[in-house]
Amino acid sequence: MNSSAFQITTPDYYNESSSLVQDIDFLSDSKNEINDQVIANMIMKFIFCYYHISATHAQISFQELTHFFQEMNMIASDKNVSKPAMFQKRDTLEGFYHLQSYALRMACDIASTVELVRDIISREIQIEAFDGKYLWMDLWSWTWILTAANAIQARRNNFHTITNIWFETSIAQTYSNRLLQLLELGKTEIQDTTRSSLFSHISPLEKVTFISNETLCNPHKTMNKRPKKGDPFIENNQNIFQNGWTLVSDHTQFFPSQVKLQNREDGTHVILNKENQFTSPEVFRVDSPAYAIESISLSGTYVLLEDIWSYLKNQWSVSQAPYMIPRWYSNRVKK
Repeated sequence: MNSSAFQITTPDYYNESSSLVQDIDFLSDSKNEINDQVIANMIMKFIFCYYHISATHAQISFQELTHFFQEMNMIASDKNVSKPAMFQKRDTLEGFYHLQSYALRMACDIASTVELVRDIISREIQIEAFDGKYLWMDLWSWTWILTAANAIQARRNNFHTITNIWFETSIAQTYSNRLLQLLELGKTEIQDTTRSSLFSHISPLEKVTFISNETLCNPHKTMNKRPKKGDPFIENNQNIFQNGWTLVSDHTQFFPSQVKLQNREDGTHVILNKENQFTSPEVFRVDSPAYAIESISLSGTYVLLEDIWSYLKNQWSVSQAPYMIPRWYSNRVKK
């Protein structure tokens, strides 16, 4: 693909007559049907406004949107970047991208992001079980778009008291806080999501409504052979159920709701979910390091990590930027 001709979507799929705020409001109204096109439009505008902060209420033209993603794609092609130098350019698009490229790559994998957002906003929550108070936690997911998804979910379920506790790293937080607060979607906190201090400022009488934990591990890395600084999906869940268990009720929901692990030696599978506290003794035995995350449950269906993008990508509704490695990319073959 010629990178200069790259388009994130097509003119007939993109709705330039509505603003980001209007798209969020549309999806937040339970009277409106959820569909991929509306979600994709909201995500693309969200990413655009993440940098162009003043555009949240504006009608962003297709030309403006296309130019933005083309520029970011070309910046992503530069592999010889000095991170210290980027701190001097943090107000430019180049600095904006390189200081948080991992987070941006995940969100800019639009087709995958649509699948995740759809799963979250389509959940039904029992408002009576939480006395009308919606409290969610987004655990170091890197993808601020899930914060918007959680807020939309809460509004679709008619919650009026909505509070988020969204934990992020310091660089991405600089950018995310300004947009989230402008959109009245919450705020971010810098915390280690694997430590008990994560819950220190939450009342033990609170019950968390929804927990997002997108830190899925590389599907080519078995659970006992992951790098120490890798995505802490298991560690996050262990912290919740060991140190924050009083905050989890029978009605608390998780994203993902379930993941399927495969034993790479014999092909057998193990399901991790809320019921088994996202752990399994057989998986984490020192002498059994062959299990790796194979698939994730999305809207009730298990989808292989490498196939999450397939539905929209196959329709050519949205594209993957050639130089931006997609979410959970290790099994993917770029075409």
